[in-house]
Amino acid sequence: MNDKLEKLKKELTTGDDDKFKNTMDRLMDQGTLDQIPLLFRTYFTIEDRVRKHQLFELMASVIKKGAEKTWMGLLNQEPDIEARRAIIQIMWNARLDFSAYLKEIVEIACLEDELTGIEALTLIENMEGPFEEERLMDAKMKIIDCLNQNKHILKASKVIILQEILAWIMVQEDRII
Repeated sequence: MNDKLEKLKKELTTGDDDKFKNTMDRLMDQGTLDQIPLLFRTYFTIEDRVRKHQLFELMASVIKKGAEKTWMGLLNQEPDIEARRAIIQIMWNARLDFSAYLKEIVEIACLEDELTGIEALTLIENMEGPFEEERLMDAKMKIIDCLNQNKHILKASKVIILQEILAWIMVQEDRII
């Protein structure tokens, strides 16, 4: 980690309220997309609930061009299921349009647990579109394959979540005509 990012992490994890506030203000004005992974990892080290919430809100407020790609990159690289779920929560709180990543979000809903599936469903339901027919078809086929191949091992709650996503995709397909 470079010196600037290390300093940023130290400022965010300090016990000094003024330093924390000043750092958050500076990030609001001058933060960059390459700081997002550090902010996210730091989020998990902060124990103070108020500070943790403030950092969550800061990350969810990032609307710079390319933020969607940055969040998806972080999501794809993150091995921890709880962290992946938190990333998806931040993504849908960000109110960015992740329509271009529909298939990838559907894959996560298929592969992860029910809680992550619910977060993915929420993110999907907030996608604005428009959607390319091919993208919708790929996402639809992914869910159908998942349901067919895993029908004997999926929990009923997971099946319901995947069916909700499938129903949403079918509504979007009807709009393409």
